[in-house]
Amino acid sequence: MFEKRPSIREIAELAGVGVATVDRVLSDRAKVSHATTMKVLGALRTLGVGQRLPSGARHLFRFEVFMSLSDETFFARYQAAFQACAKAQGVQVRLRRFDSAAGSDALFQALQGLEGRCHGLALIVEDNPTLRQYCQRLRLQGKAAVFMTSAVASQGWAYAGIDNEAAGRTAGYLLGGFLAGTGRVLLVTHHMLFQSHRQRIQGFRAVCQARFPGIEIVGPVECSDTDDHAHAVVTECLQGVGPVDGIYHTGAGNDGIARAVQGHPVKGWIGHEITPANARLLQEGKISALIDQNPELQAKVCIQVMLHQLGAIDSSPRSTVPFSIVTPENLDNVLSVDAL
Repeated sequence: MFEKRPSIREIAELAGVGVATVDRVLSDRAKVSHATTMKVLGALRTLGVGQRLPSGARHLFRFEVFMSLSDETFFARYQAAFQACAKAQGVQVRLRRFDSAAGSDALFQALQGLEGRCHGLALIVEDNPTLRQYCQRLRLQGKAAVFMTSAVASQGWAYAGIDNEAAGRTAGYLLGGFLAGTGRVLLVTHHMLFQSHRQRIQGFRAVCQARFPGIEIVGPVECSDTDDHAHAVVTECLQGVGPVDGIYHTGAGNDGIARAVQGHPVKGWIGHEITPANARLLQEGKISALIDQNPELQAKVCIQVMLHQLGAIDSSPRSTVPFSIVTPENLDNVLSVDAL
C-alpha cells in the first residue's frame, strides 16, 4: 500500500475523468453515474488503496439488505452489526424488513428500482428462481449480490453465512448426548419452505440416524417466529403425541415453547441464536445449548464479499461463517448480556 495517499489529479488521470468528477465522487456532493463511480474506484484500487475506502468516500458505496420478518431483538442485532461494519468499512448500509408471507412476487416488487439507488444487495430471505434472476441482472450491471440464508455457492452465487446442515448435525450430536442416545425428540421449525431450516433438519436427522438410533423424532412441526404461535402449535402437538424428552427448534419463539412444556420439562433442548429471551432460558436451565450464527461476523463478511465483487478490495473473504456453540458456562464470553 502507498504510504502517501494519491492526489485527486492522479486518480482523475488514471480513471479518465475530470478532477471535479473525482471530487464529487469522493465527497458525495453530487450525483455521479454508477459507471463513472466504478472508474474512480478502479483507479483508487490500482493506486494502492487498501481494504478501507478513503475517509472522503464514506458514502461512496450504498448497500441494501433485505431481511425476512423475525424476532425483534434478532433483527436489532443484525441492524447493529451492519451499522458497525458499515462504519468500519466506510460504506453506507440500509437494512429493510420484509414479510416473507407476502410471497416472492411482493419481494420482487419491493426490490424494483434499487438498481439506480445502490451498489449492492444482500438477502436474508429465502431465495427462489425469480429472486435469482433479479440478482443476475444486478451482477450484469456490475453490482454486488449476496445471499445470507442459503448456501448457494455451489450454484455460482455469493454466500455469506453459516453451514446450516453442519449446524443441524451439531444440534443432533449435542442433543443425542444430553439424552444419552435414547428418547423422543420434538422437532420444531419456522417454515419448511426455507432452505436454511430444511438444511438444519436434514443435518439433525442424519446424525440422529447414524449415531443415536434410539432417538425417536416427532415432527417437524411448523410455526412462525412468534411466541404465541409457537406456544399454540407445540401445545397442540404435545396433546396429540404426549410428552417428549428433548426439543430441537431451528427458529425463534422459544419463550412460547417454554410455556408449552412447563408441565413436563425436557431433558435436553437445542435452539438457535443469542437473544435476550434465549439467553434467559439458557441461564434458567430450560434450554441446554444454543447454536449462534454470529450476525456480527456475517455482516462483516457480507460487506467484504460485496466490496470484492465490486473490485474495491483484492482479497475475497471466506464466505462460510463459523457458528458458535453457546452454553450457560460460556454465554458471557460469547456475547455480553448487556449488549443484547
